Amino acid sequence: MKILHVFTDSFFFESVSIFFDSLDNVDNLYLFYTKKKNYKFSKIRSPQKITVVHSYNDYVSNFHRADIDIIYFHSIHFKFYKYFKFIDESKIVIWWCFGTEIYSKGITNSTILPLKIYKPLT
Repeated sequence: MKILHVFTDSFFFESVSIFFDSLDNVDNLYLFYTKKKNYKFSKIRSPQKITVVHSYNDYVSNFHRADIDIIYFHSIHFKFYKYFKFIDESKIVIWWCFGTEIYSKGITNSTILPLKIYKPLT
């Protein structure tokens, strides 16, 4: 099984990638897209497992590769929405929500869930 990981430069990457790398029979593809040729990760401490891609077309072509089984979004920042149109329908797509994307306002200027974050229930 091959998993394409879509992620941001965050502290969560370290623990999550360690977990995924420990799974048997799973090949993880950690691709990071940036236009900056000399991008330096600010929060990720083990960038050696990440392939940095500078071409947008090269990056999005991975969303419909035949050898990719699962596309795993580590949080869905509103900037990732543009990738959805490139995902082949045969792929399994998983969104791991860290929370902030549910309560933060994105492209639509509204939250995904209409909850008041400071109410006792939330």
